[in-house]
Amino acid sequence: MLLFCLSLILAYLLGSIPFTYLAAKIIGGIDLSRRGSGNLGGTNAVRVLGLIPGLMAGLADVGKAGLAVFLAQRITGDAWAPPLAAAAASLGHSYSFFFLGRKGGKGISPLIGAFALVEPLATALGLLTGLLLVAFTRYVSLGALVFAALLPLLLILFGRPLPWILAASGLAILAYWRHRENIARLRNGTERRIGERA
Repeated sequence: MLLFCLSLILAYLLGSIPFTYLAAKIIGGIDLSRRGSGNLGGTNAVRVLGLIPGLMAGLADVGKAGLAVFLAQRITGDAWAPPLAAAAASLGHSYSFFFLGRKGGKGISPLIGAFALVEPLATALGLLTGLLLVAFTRYVSLGALVFAALLPLLLILFGRPLPWILAASGLAILAYWRHRENIARLRNGTERRIGERA
């Protein structure tokens, strides 16, 4: 039980590391929480820092969740520890310990990183669908929301273990909650498309 709890604490702290914020500070002395949308996710990092630095920082956010799941697998051997570590890393990403829970991303990067490690096919299919939507509509938020919704459905379709289905479902709900302002803008037609000026 001690190792189980430690793996979740470690996952939350790994998820809390604000790689996009740190990259913005190192590259340009920029406070990412005060630039662009103010969000610490990969989309805002690309918007503020440019494509390559923003993508690299976003990939670090993907990787931290994968690492959290990997460590949980190695530390505990418990079937519930890795999916709960995925959830803990995503919570850390969205409500970072280092920002007292006030700043963070919207949960998509760690969702990709955590599930790509253990469910690569479902993750790839969901991500491909989301990216195709982004390509056709130029709404990043729409692609993210579709990916988050599809992932648990794909896990069910592929007959994956219940702990992973529940974790994906919970994290989809978290992603929708974090995207609630984007959802409102999508509904009233004011959401920004890729390439549009503020």
